[in-house]
Amino acid sequence: MPWKKSSLYPIPVSIALLIGLTNPGSYPVRAELPSRPISIAQEIQRDWNEFEPPETGLPGRRIGGGTRGGSTSVCPSEVQDLTALVPELTYGRTVNKYPTFLIYVPPLSEARNMQFSLLKFAEDETYEEVYVQKFQSKWAGGVMRISLPKYGPTIEVGGNYYWDFSISCNPDDSSGDILVSGWIERVPQSDTLAGNLQNAKKSDLPDLYVKEGLWYDAAATLASLRMSEPENLTLASIWQNLLGSVKLGKIAEKRLQSNSASHSSPVANQQE
Repeated sequence: MPWKKSSLYPIPVSIALLIGLTNPGSYPVRAELPSRPISIAQEIQRDWNEFEPPETGLPGRRIGGGTRGGSTSVCPSEVQDLTALVPELTYGRTVNKYPTFLIYVPPLSEARNMQFSLLKFAEDETYEEVYVQKFQSKWAGGVMRISLPKYGPTIEVGGNYYWDFSISCNPDDSSGDILVSGWIERVPQSDTLAGNLQNAKKSDLPDLYVKEGLWYDAAATLASLRMSEPENLTLASIWQNLLGSVKLGKIAEKRLQSNSASHSSPVANQQE
């Protein structure tokens, strides 16, 4: 499909690792649990696959193993565990103009170049490059959180956007990059959600977003809660259930760290 270029915004994507998603038994148990347990602590019944990406768009890929150019990858086998935290059909919705993306990046034994890209899908089936960020990291392994900056262009209501995240194992040939990808659509905030958000506590947000079918917002807010209370077993259970609802429950068990800023460095953005 044809590509339509636009000016790139060099953005320092905020990168963080989610705290404390190892076996809950390895942490001290807090005596106090939330006085008002979040209802999605129970089995999540939402069918996330009721939302599908555009039929004519690029296919998403939530598990690594594929390559950017379709060629054989030279990356070690463990790198292929790269996983996008998205529903099975790789499509999700948001009401946030600056959404957050969650990606499990396996341990990297050496510093490697990585890239996150966001492209808008147009009605004429072209893609407009909106955001791109390249950085280098020797990664200990964990869930990476990529948030779009508040000063950059927003994603538009009604717009469908394709995104991908890749790891390079050969700096001279990007065709073998391991990648994962997905779709995100920004939808208008419903009157019901707007009313509920007015008096909602932060702990209420994941449940409200799940009920509205807003995957990216539910996952991001729950991840934020997990980071703020890493020893809270109720939140750990909710996180497990949310990822389990899209058959990614094993990701919730991965050992994660609190900060990746010291492990990554920006690489010059380039317009192809």
